[in-house]
Amino acid sequence: MKRIPFGFIIIMLAVLWFLFQAVVSIYPTILWFGNLGFASVFWINFKAKLLTALVFGLLFFVIAGLNVAISRWLTWGSRAVRRDVESQLNIKRLISQLFGEPAGDGPGITNVTPDHGREIRTSLFWALGLLVVAVFMGRRSPSGR
Repeated sequence: MKRIPFGFIIIMLAVLWFLFQAVVSIYPTILWFGNLGFASVFWINFKAKLLTALVFGLLFFVIAGLNVAISRWLTWGSRAVRRDVESQLNIKRLISQLFGEPAGDGPGITNVTPDHGREIRTSLFWALGLLVVAVFMGRRSPSGR
C-alpha cells in the first residue's frame, strides 16, 4: 500500500478548511435572504457567480492546455539532441540540486529527467495551488467591497 505524502495531506486540509470557511460564511446569508422572502434572489446571484467562475475556469484550462500542446509540438525534434558528457553531468547536477536526487557520474541522457510520478505530483501541487488562488480571488473582502 502506498503512503500518501505529508505535503499532499497538508494541502488537502488547507483546501478543505477554505471550503469550510466559505460554507460557514454563506450559510447566514442564505438564512437572511430566506427570512426576508428573497431566497430566489440569493440563489440566482449565487448560480450566476458559480456559472461565471466555471466558464472562465474551463476557458483558462483549455487555453493553458492548448498552450502546452502547441509548445510540445513545436519542440518535439529538439528533445533528441545528444549532448557531450560534460554538459550531461552539469544537467545531472542541476537536477540533483532542484529535485534532491543523486547525480550519477556516467553518461546517458535517460538519467537526466525525473521520474514520471514526481511529474504527476508536481502537476497536482500546481493545480491545487491554482485552486487555492482561485478561492482567494473569489472571496469578498471583510468590508464587502
